[in-house]
Amino acid sequence: IQEDLATVMPYDNTGDGKKITKFKVFSCYSEDDAKKIEGGVDTQQNAANYKDFNSYFSSGECCIYFLGKDNYERMVNNGRLQSMSDIFGEDTPEGTEESGFGVKISELGIYELDSFRVLPEDTYVCLSKPLIHGESSKKDNYTHMTEFFKAIVNYSKT
Repeated sequence: IQEDLATVMPYDNTGDGKKITKFKVFSCYSEDDAKKIEGGVDTQQNAANYKDFNSYFSSGECCIYFLGKDNYERMVNNGRLQSMSDIFGEDTPEGTEESGFGVKISELGIYELDSFRVLPEDTYVCLSKPLIHGESSKKDNYTHMTEFFKAIVNYSKT
């Protein structure tokens, strides 16, 4: 996924001719999802994963998220996500979720890439609002991350 994201990234974020991306994974399961997993889920580990995810989200180091339904709805309800209409204006992408803050990955061209097929088709792709600290607080960085988000949403294999 990191390699494919680097090919989609519209800019060189290091200035050395290389496009560097990071893809961090937090396995967080809602109670309903945990019940569906054969052998169950370690509830203590799951709680720790949620805590780690929330800390990372609150760090402001990242703005582009691939979220499961539970985390997506929580972030929408907490006012943590940028609306698609604020990002794209009148050109809001086809398939934008009803709440207007993300789009399911299965609706995007990027989901045609094999690396992204490991993600559930109901994974939401969204952009967080900038925070007052971390990388998202820097105007240039947030602008770059927004452009990167647009490139992910608008990606087409052809």
